Amino acid sequence: MERISSPSIGQLDTRYVKTEDWFILPPVDSEWDVTDGLPVDPEDGDRYVASGTDEELGWYDGYIYEWSEYYGEWIETLPVEGMMIWLLFELVFWVFFSGGWMEIGSGTYVNVDGDTMTGALVIGDGTNQTTISATGDISFEGTAGIVTPHLMQSDSTDQAIANVSNAQVVTFNTDVHHAGITRTSSSRFTITKEGSYLIAFSGVCVGAAGQTIEVWLRKGITGGDPAVDVANSNTIYFFKTTGVAGLVAVTFIEHFVSNEYFEFWTWGSAVTSKWEATVAGSTPTRPACPSIIITVNYIGKD
Repeated sequence: MERISSPSIGQLDTRYVKTEDWFILPPVDSEWDVTDGLPVDPEDGDRYVASGTDEELGWYDGYIYEWSEYYGEWIETLPVEGMMIWLLFELVFWVFFSGGWMEIGSGTYVNVDGDTMTGALVIGDGTNQTTISATGDISFEGTAGIVTPHLMQSDSTDQAIANVSNAQVVTFNTDVHHAGITRTSSSRFTITKEGSYLIAFSGVCVGAAGQTIEVWLRKGITGGDPAVDVANSNTIYFFKTTGVAGLVAVTFIEHFVSNEYFEFWTWGSAVTSKWEATVAGSTPTRPACPSIIITVNYIGKD
């Protein structure tokens, strides 16, 4: 049994409670530096957390003291692990942890482990905020939202096979959009967040019957060794009819580390093969068709 002060129960100055029956104590005005002596002209119910110890004054570091007009003295409360108080002047919660007071949220976190969450967790300033409900739904207001690395590139030109003796890099002249992935050049894109990515390639190709055109993925480390082919990433298209366009569409799931880049490379069995773009149409109006489009989306951390 321990006596503590409780101004929250009307005119009573003190009461007896079991320490296991309470957790959040009544608010305190602020922290008080005992080197300044005791508070001058206290009023009934004034409460402070002692900063420092002065045995002559009878104040001890971390203890809570409340002025009682009834007793004409400061009533002492000994803090125990897990106690919480609200500091009126600082507008913060403190918790007593490992022998001292610390601000809740400063070096701490909320840990829900096996317990049921009710209501909703709201993070934000009232205008831009994220709400996570107990059912797991996530909603956004203002400019808040989940940002994950993504990219879309396209090319509005024909890319013909220049030489059957060498592979050539695929280029993109239109930066449709990118975030979290750096467009290092017209052909090279650098990953900034480690994890797995879904890469989609779509290309329109034209060539002579019996010829082929191929496309595959290469990747490397910026500032490191040259890019190398990604195993099993090649796609081969066989032309059955001369001049009839074909579509190559392929997806990859590839793991990248930070600062690793990727490129697409192509090769054809004849210089008559190419990736072909189509200009916008009319009557009726129709959008242009790029020769090649790629999209890249971050899936998650492995």
